[in-house]
Amino acid sequence: MKESFQPSESPEKEKGSLWQTFRDMKNAVAFAALLAFAAPGITSAQEKETRPEGTKISDTERGIEKIKEDVLKIAESLKIKGREGKFGQTATRRWVSENKEVIVAGYENDGKARWIILENENAQMRFFDMSADGSVNRVIINDEKSPAGRKATDNDIKTFVSMDKLAKDARVSADLMPEKAHVYELGKENNEIILRGVDFEKGESEKVIGPEAKKLAERVQNLFNAKVAQHSAELAK
Repeated sequence: MKESFQPSESPEKEKGSLWQTFRDMKNAVAFAALLAFAAPGITSAQEKETRPEGTKISDTERGIEKIKEDVLKIAESLKIKGREGKFGQTATRRWVSENKEVIVAGYENDGKARWIILENENAQMRFFDMSADGSVNRVIINDEKSPAGRKATDNDIKTFVSMDKLAKDARVSADLMPEKAHVYELGKENNEIILRGVDFEKGESEKVIGPEAKKLAERVQNLFNAKVAQHSAELAK
């Protein structure tokens, strides 16, 4: 499959009927799966202590730099320990961790890391860092009962297709062949954190803006950070 991932289109290009916008998370039906996945009880202490009084900005910046370093270490280690492959025209390396999680890195022609995918054993959960810079850009939660290989292939499509296209596809497939799958994208709009979510079972496409979106994005990023640190340490052995 040829890569076709593009960042979400700007607001002025979106059709008003495509995305429902919320500031109150409890009204966003499409986000139920992500809220359950990133429940406060399983997030790291980092989120609970986000910018408390007395915390230096440099401390936060060091944390961001650490994740960037770990992602780059993973990408470099995969060049040695990963299985070589291709994704469209992109050279890739694939590696399976001790707990059967799959890490795939895509590379530019000059060998620089282009993107990173982290996916669990049964392809039920996938993180996508589209720039290999330590920031998670997309999360896929796939609860279909299909074999892991088939789910991973479906996740590939949902990783690289634009969110607007996925939202349109979900509306059609929900009526004909609903999937127990959800795709979420983390981004910014007018300097605010914005989360887009597509529910392939209900055909809903929604976006959440504001403090609740920021808090949920932090939880998701913390989960990604923990996995990146874990895999970086394992690859360094």
